[in-house]
Amino acid sequence: MICRGCGIQKLSREFPDEPLSDRCKHTVDRCYRCMVKHLRESDKCPVCTVIVRREELVKEYDAKLVTLFPWQKPTSSPVVGRSSRTLTVMGFGGDNVTIRYSPDRFISDIKTEIQKKLSITIPHQRLFCNKEYLKERTSVGRQATLEDYNVKPGSTIDVAKSFYQLASIGSVVFEVQYRNPCKRYGHNHQDFIDISAMLYQEKQHVKNYDHSCKARQESRFTDHAGGVIYFEPDRQTGVMSEDYGRQSITIQMSALPDNITSVFFVLSAWQDNSLLSEFTSPEVNLSYTKTGNIAEQCEKIYTKLPKKNALIVCRLDKLSTNQWELLETQVASSGNIRDYPQLYQTIQDKL
Repeated sequence: MICRGCGIQKLSREFPDEPLSDRCKHTVDRCYRCMVKHLRESDKCPVCTVIVRREELVKEYDAKLVTLFPWQKPTSSPVVGRSSRTLTVMGFGGDNVTIRYSPDRFISDIKTEIQKKLSITIPHQRLFCNKEYLKERTSVGRQATLEDYNVKPGSTIDVAKSFYQLASIGSVVFEVQYRNPCKRYGHNHQDFIDISAMLYQEKQHVKNYDHSCKARQESRFTDHAGGVIYFEPDRQTGVMSEDYGRQSITIQMSALPDNITSVFFVLSAWQDNSLLSEFTSPEVNLSYTKTGNIAEQCEKIYTKLPKKNALIVCRLDKLSTNQWELLETQVASSGNIRDYPQLYQTIQDKL
């Protein structure tokens, strides 16, 4: 049975036996883990929006998860009540902290606390709530507060790490190197990490570029070097075997259509039933050259590969003509280059 929350095929015992409330007139289509995650932020059924007894349900479902998965620690995140005076700050890499809520609290004060608790320096923080960018100052120049952005108690603020702003870019190269788990599959059933560049105009998806585009000669402004496998002798047998993989994509930024405002860089496993965590020793780099300058600068992006098919590693957001900002995202997702719709949904929901 496929969970509609996380999109993963799961056993029937990983789903609640009954709906959240007697007033729910639908079947249960989300697993215990997704239900707990939803109920920690909402007191409504995720399907029909009926008000439910969420604190009791969270305790019940947490206990069930402990029974099903005794080797995993249950989440300790508090259930957010209606009278709560706290906010959850969520890093795109998965780290989260709870901070004090007050409607007149300055955004700059929030950033100072995030720097202390998540070790992301203030100049590199980009805060979002309900997909709205929380700036330190309003349009009239005064210090912005949570109330200015209609942030309510119990809300979640997402913090992205800004690596740097890039002006006059000529090209950007996104590259991954990794240790290949193909020995698990055998020579005729190898697996690879694919790179995709997903182009957006504001919130509207425009185009994807991956290794298939090069074969079809579709793009004038991207180039893809894919599927390179390094051969290494087995230490015991001496037989040469595929062990390391590398793939990269190059985008001529100055040649992108003017309507493109964001570029998402994605890693995904080729095999549908594979997890990125099965690949080891990942090294992800993003390098760029400036227009008219052959000198190249490189940024190594720390990446922990998740137990999912895909990872949205980072994004480039357009600030003005030929000026872009590189933001870390590190959001895990289902899907791959043969199943983009699940990636579309993750970007819509979380980014």
